[in-house]
Amino acid sequence: MADRYLDHGVYTYAATPTWGVPQEGDGTASTPAAASATCSVDLSGATFVSGSSQISVMGATALTVSGSANSATNVQYSATLTTMIDNIVTVINTLATATIVNRPAGWHNPQIRDAVFARRVGNSIELMTRSGSASWNGLTAITWANVTGASSGTWAGGSGGCWGWLFNGLAQGTIWPSAWAQGTYTSLGTPLAGLPSTADTTYAKADNQSISLNTGAARDITFRTNLCVDSTGLIWPSAAGKTLTILLPGGTGHNTQLNFLGTFDRLAVSATSKGGLIVRNSTVSSNHSITFTAQVGARGFAFRNVLFLDDSSGAFPLSSSAISFAANAGQTVTAVFSFLGGCEYRSTRAVSNIILFGYGNSGQQHLILMDDFDFTFPAASGIQLGLLPVGEQWSVRASNVRMTSPATFQLVRRGGMSFANRGFAQIDNVRGFDMRVVSSIGHQGAGGTGTAGLDRQFSILTNAGPDSAFRIEGNTHVVDWLPGNQYPSLDCTTPAGTPWSWRWGWSGDTNLWVCRPQTNVLRLNARSIAGNAARTITLELLVPPGLNLDTSLVSMRVAYEGPSGLAETDNAAPPFCGVTPVALAASSAAWDKGAYPTYEAVKLTLTTPTAVTGGSDMSIELVCSGPCPGGANSLFINPRVAVA
Repeated sequence: MADRYLDHGVYTYAATPTWGVPQEGDGTASTPAAASATCSVDLSGATFVSGSSQISVMGATALTVSGSANSATNVQYSATLTTMIDNIVTVINTLATATIVNRPAGWHNPQIRDAVFARRVGNSIELMTRSGSASWNGLTAITWANVTGASSGTWAGGSGGCWGWLFNGLAQGTIWPSAWAQGTYTSLGTPLAGLPSTADTTYAKADNQSISLNTGAARDITFRTNLCVDSTGLIWPSAAGKTLTILLPGGTGHNTQLNFLGTFDRLAVSATSKGGLIVRNSTVSSNHSITFTAQVGARGFAFRNVLFLDDSSGAFPLSSSAISFAANAGQTVTAVFSFLGGCEYRSTRAVSNIILFGYGNSGQQHLILMDDFDFTFPAASGIQLGLLPVGEQWSVRASNVRMTSPATFQLVRRGGMSFANRGFAQIDNVRGFDMRVVSSIGHQGAGGTGTAGLDRQFSILTNAGPDSAFRIEGNTHVVDWLPGNQYPSLDCTTPAGTPWSWRWGWSGDTNLWVCRPQTNVLRLNARSIAGNAARTITLELLVPPGLNLDTSLVSMRVAYEGPSGLAETDNAAPPFCGVTPVALAASSAAWDKGAYPTYEAVKLTLTTPTAVTGGSDMSIELVCSGPCPGGANSLFINPRVAVA
């Protein structure tokens, strides 16, 4: 584990470098590399033999002397020494495609022409490394076979420094003599020197740099190290208050895929201040997606203080296909963890936006955690968190999530997820969302006739504030409180003084009820009155007219402390136990019926068979057993539990 450093654009690339001046570093220092490693061999007494003389550069056989013209493996023989040296130099600088062998342990193996630049000075051949690094020093630079009068050469004088290319964004679209396409060379993947480890952290200077991948082509970019953008002057004082932007490529349907490799638990992309790293799409005509993929050995992603920005004006947004956090296609990842903290997703267009967690061929467990996350959209827009796992278990936890405009929000299951996919979503302390437009978080009413998982999937969504909006959703029912929906109320108010009740959205789809166990709808707490005695507990309900409910469908379960100190649990007429169901009694409670004027008041009661300890806590659960008769309906529950 080591710290690496990157100052994008600090070096200048040219096919013919200034002698001894590095065009790249090895990531070992925050300052630029000062000197290339060099080597000089006097060939005044050298004799070459056409067809048999060989020259090796950095351990790779680069050239064989022959009578043919220069090529990637041959150099044209000349009886004139200076011409012979010039021919060797030409092949090393432009044609030598063999990869280097003599390199520090664990380093990347670039082509000879990318790693080395050669020149002739008189009767000597001189070489320099294109990257600056002290690690080259002492390694063999050049050797000869079947060449008399020539000695081998060793690298010396090199000094390390920061990398200079996060992604190469040169206008001509090439870098190094082998002509890497724009955006394909990355210090975090396969640099010329100092191949990073997945346990390393690379600090990148912000400096208001904008690195364009606008090449009109899709890009697969491999990360082998954590990336932390210094936007507060942590490493470079001049970076304070600045940003680093990655601008997505242009061209219709061109997607950018960032691949995370290695055996580290997760690879992190972050900035030292919120929004210090920006991933931006500003195209006018493209349908883009950006995909972060975990491959074998990489078990997840961690993003902190990243701004995903779509300020484009074309027909499709950055995320019309998706921002995706996924296991790479065809690769098995047994567990994937995605963390997005202190991030923001901002769009300027009134279109649907999707963040897709799509785990293609991944394995069994998927955890998605969002904390301190901001969404900024036009009012007519919306955001979906899409789940596309193939494996057995998944979960989404989102907290401290804010929406700065009243756009819609959904958590949706995608791609044929069934009851076999067990999981839950918990989304709490959200602000700015109009939860009345969250018609479905993704579970209730899901189709299928599976035989497992009815109680293995659920979602919770809460909205902080004086009126405390809330929603919990399972396969078979929804319980929520959404201010502004004119829900009926009886005698309870929120901290803001708003009358309120719980709404129970009860599914009537028999496909969701492959068996009829009791399912917990809502749990409330109450305090027993003074004195040890049997108690009668009452829940007031408001139900659709003619629903004809009895205790085989709706019942109560109460847990309390008996006088002996033992915990007791009682059911009100539990089903399937030889107990004759009892119809819910009519109630005289005076509900304000709001938007449900035809609904009828009923009550559910239970008298404990044993005494309840005076002043002790009681837990009251409302449970249902099977689908709602007559189809899906809404019921309302008064939150106050009456104890007599």
